Parts: sequence; structure tokens; C-alpha cells
Amino acid sequence: MASSTPLAVITLTTDFGISDWFVGTMKGVIASLAPEARVIDLGHGIAPGDVWSGAFMLSAAAPFFPQGTIHVAVVDPGVGSERAAIVIQTDTETFVGPDNGLLSLAVRNREIRAAHSLTNPACFLPSVSRTFQGRDLFAPVAARLAQGMPMGEFGPPITQWISLPWSEPRVFADHVEGEVIHVDHYGNALTNITDHQLRARPQLRTVHVAGVDIPIRATYAAVRPGDPVAVLSSSQYLEVAINHGSAAREFGLSRGSRVSLRNSLP
Repeated sequence: MASSTPLAVITLTTDFGISDWFVGTMKGVIASLAPEARVIDLGHGIAPGDVWSGAFMLSAAAPFFPQGTIHVAVVDPGVGSERAAIVIQTDTETFVGPDNGLLSLAVRNREIRAAHSLTNPACFLPSVSRTFQGRDLFAPVAARLAQGMPMGEFGPPITQWISLPWSEPRVFADHVEGEVIHVDHYGNALTNITDHQLRARPQLRTVHVAGVDIPIRATYAAVRPGDPVAVLSSSQYLEVAINHGSAAREFGLSRGSRVSLRNSLP
């Protein structure tokens, strides 16, 4: 095996929470096998089994990590079943996790260099639990990647994996129809309408949602506290918010709620 890479970065994204020992144990496995690797918690507050939220979080954060980062994601309601475990290497990073769609949004628009099933037991801990494969399978694989193990040693190559459905906005001459794809901790509702659609139609400066017309502004503070506003989020998606409030609660928004981009308010 190649010598360890001191600058290897491994991120962890799970629905494990922080009140149990699960995340810390994964870090312990990585520290045992690749002590020089730097481990960063991307997030562990995903709702249990919410694969979509985990996938979106991973896709939103991954572009801001160094070249070669290893992203481990474990939101795995099918743990212990026949679902596959996979590793996907893109032109900029490597993703490790269950084949349930969790990795699919992060690699959706990336150049794929290699992808393999994780089937080689020599790459895992000696005994693999049916309920905690984050510890016994995914953490060891990440550590061995950080140590320089070639992709081909983990298992056979694959060309397909489960992908979550992605709905593109419907673009018309005078409006754009989209939907909510994520609600964050603050109750802000991110939509699938992107900065590209906004730039292409600068005359459309109002978001219509739940029977309400909401102005698009540069910042939350551009409206009074308690007022609704639409802004371009840091992830470059149009976001419906309330200054000092929760748009999701106020308008009953959740994933799949319909929104539209329309002409400016009179």
C-alpha cells in the first residue's frame, strides 16, 4: 500500500445525530487506519433516512473542498440489505456511500473518472455489522483511499448507480415554474430555479408561492423583519425566505411545493 497522504481530507455526512457514539466511532476507525487524514464533519443533523436531504447537502458543500477530498455519506435506511455499497471518483473528489441515490446529486454534473462496487472484504473491518456499516465498511474504505489504495482494489467497476430524480424548472416566455427542493434550518425554502434562469430573464423579479407574490431582493435585510423576500442563495438557487422568520412555516412549504418566477410587482 502506498504511504499515507498527510493532506488527505475526509468529510462525514450522516443522519446519525450527535447524541450517540456513531460519528465518533467512525472517526476512531479512520484515525486507526489513516491517522494523518483530516476529518471534517459536513453535517449529522439530517432527518433519519432522508436520503434526498443528505444528497442535497453533499452536492451543495462538495465544490468548496480541496481537490482530492474523500466524501463519506451515510444516510442508509437499507443498511444490511442487498443494496450495494459504492465509491465514485470524479475529476475533483471521491464519494463513498450506499447505492441509494445519496451520492447521485453530487456527481450529477461531474466528469466521472472511475466507479466501483465495494465488495472486497479485505478493505473493511474484519467483521461487518448488518446495522453499522458506516463504521465497518464506509469509514475503512475512506481511510484506505486516504492511504492511497487504488480504486480497483475495492471491487469491480460499475457504470450505473441509483440516481435521485431531479426536476428541472419549466421555462416559458413570460415566467418560470419551479419547485422547492430543500428547506434549511432557518425555514428558508430553496427552489430548483437557478441563477442562470434569473440572469436570462431579468424582467422576472417576483416569486409567486402559496398565493403570495414575493419580491426578489439582494439580501434578507432588504425587507422589514417579518416580511417575505426571495434571494439568490449561497448555493445559487432561488430561495424563499422571511426576514427573521420561517418561510416554510408561514407558507406551508416543503419539498415539492410549487413556485413560479413572474413579472415584477406593479
